Amino acid sequence: MAKRFSDLEKRVLEMLRSGSDPKTQLQADDPVRKYWEWRTTLVGDNHEIPEASTRNTQGITRGVIQPFGLDPIAANFTYVTMSKRTASWAKGLNADIKAKFNHVTLTSGQSANFRKYFSPAKAVLRQVQTTVSEQTSRITGRKYKTKTTSSQQGYVVPIGRTNVGGVSFADVAGLIVDNLPAGYGVSFVPEKGRFSFTDTDINT
Repeated sequence: MAKRFSDLEKRVLEMLRSGSDPKTQLQADDPVRKYWEWRTTLVGDNHEIPEASTRNTQGITRGVIQPFGLDPIAANFTYVTMSKRTASWAKGLNADIKAKFNHVTLTSGQSANFRKYFSPAKAVLRQVQTTVSEQTSRITGRKYKTKTTSSQQGYVVPIGRTNVGGVSFADVAGLIVDNLPAGYGVSFVPEKGRFSFTDTDINT
């Protein structure tokens, strides 16, 4: 369960162990009751993603990277997938940030590999507001403050390494942070896995 709900989960378990039912013994607007109703109900408005949060991915395309866990040589070029929406957005970025994703343009005679047990590192970029706004959780009814809202755009971009100036995951993440597009924040997901479509190249 998400860490942000751990306190609510703990209180629910305490009530259930004592023989109490959060649905009947708490006020309708109590966050613990609202959370338990969400956990035990499979349908309802609080299970629906807000319309502003939905994204048309426009299908899936692929790019090529050098995994951080392998030597940066042509034999280790690896296919990765992303949404066409993300690829289209990335094409429009300036060269400084685009280059930091380290997507590879295959030349004549070069090829890449599909890796079955591999998930690439990713940069998760999302528009942020300049001011903090108050939102209401659709699950608990609690108020919280945030610089992002469901109407703001987000993109997940696979990233890789180079053999100069971007050898490690931390190196590449730092370079991306230093070159972020105006109005965006970023978080990162490390690559994982074992090493054993029509191409879309964002560099062109």
